[in-house]
Amino acid sequence: MLLQLSYDPMRGRHLLGSGPLHEFDIVKASWTARLFEPAFVILRNQIKPMLFWIVVRGTNSVEDILTDVSAEPEKFLDGHIHRGILRSARFIKQQVQDCLTQHAPSAHTGTKKASPELMVVGHSLGGGAAALATAMLRLDGHLSAHAIVFGAPSCVHRAPHLEGLLRNCVTHLALEDDIVPRLNNDTIARLLAPADDAAAQMISSAKSFLFARLKHALAERADMLSRAFGLGSDPMPTQSPPGRTFLLHPPCGGNGGRGGDAQWHITQADGRE
Repeated sequence: MLLQLSYDPMRGRHLLGSGPLHEFDIVKASWTARLFEPAFVILRNQIKPMLFWIVVRGTNSVEDILTDVSAEPEKFLDGHIHRGILRSARFIKQQVQDCLTQHAPSAHTGTKKASPELMVVGHSLGGGAAALATAMLRLDGHLSAHAIVFGAPSCVHRAPHLEGLLRNCVTHLALEDDIVPRLNNDTIARLLAPADDAAAQMISSAKSFLFARLKHALAERADMLSRAFGLGSDPMPTQSPPGRTFLLHPPCGGNGGRGGDAQWHITQADGRE
């Protein structure tokens, strides 16, 4: 429901005042994305005015695609982050801070100022930005900030402190066959240069014209991809999605949970999924 609000504002606005959103108002929003500035919505609870939900939209425009392909690693804490996602996260963090300055009431509990409760949600590109923005907010003292993200890309070049920070505040949910969280320098390298005959045969036997064109385009741009994904002479560690990753497995029969007692199953990824 929250993601629908960010992708389809006209339809999503009708969700306000009903269901889980019946106590929330939109206090800040940008429905149009720019380079490194994803579309977002910030909602505040009417009953608990210190409770805010922040929703970050995924790829939905040319500007988002340009952010996606800005994949060069950029330094953050003890690691590196996909440049487009890192800069998008900084933008979201600033929007949240500006919103809190304007809308968070100066409520106090005794002599201690009440802290805002922040829940950040995002999908795909927005999932990566939401996760990193949450980590940044916690570093700035908003220790109640948490994120639930869906299908976030592998945007974190592994580093102990950075990964630990993200695991403490980000829950990442991915469909069991979602390619986006699995796209990293390992998988790109194997696509460009299959390590064994079986992989080579799998690629060469693909009949799809689109896949053949994609493979050809990737091969022609191998140098660019090497730089972007850290495959040069001094390669970066393999990227991973942000936070604790859980895989969503559809019910047997692939009915998506519709009808009967069919249930989705969740398993925790082991970091190599």
